[in-house]
Amino acid sequence: MSPTDLRAREGAPYDQHTAETVADWLANCPTAFLLCRRNHRWPKLVAKNGKLPRGITAEPTTRAGSFQMRQKCSDCGTFRVFTYSAGTDLFTASRAYHYEWPDGYRMPKGAYDYLTDAECQQEAMNRLDDDDSLAALIQRWADEAAAA
Repeated sequence: MSPTDLRAREGAPYDQHTAETVADWLANCPTAFLLCRRNHRWPKLVAKNGKLPRGITAEPTTRAGSFQMRQKCSDCGTFRVFTYSAGTDLFTASRAYHYEWPDGYRMPKGAYDYLTDAECQQEAMNRLDDDDSLAALIQRWADEAAAA
């Protein structure tokens, strides 16, 4: 996608430099990052034999009775982090996360005026149609399932 293909969303002013930056980011963003936008593969938070599954760590914090839990997306390497405090429900749906993104994952400033997550998904699908990435991704998932 070239900068001339990008149009600013309704109500947003068009900026050539931002459009070029967004087009460059999209062209160079790894396919795994594009596939993961709003669709990460977080490891399930279940303990087996008293241990957390691969991709999840829990470390104590400086506050008594609390720890920080980190889940790593197996596809792109993003970490989803939350802090648990004693007396709170570990599985509450309203817990607050913060994220640690790998280099190159985050869109440039102003990108949402030019590019949607759906367009990122479409770019990833176009790439998968053009090469063997999809076959490699499916094989990796099959290997992970067999090893589990």
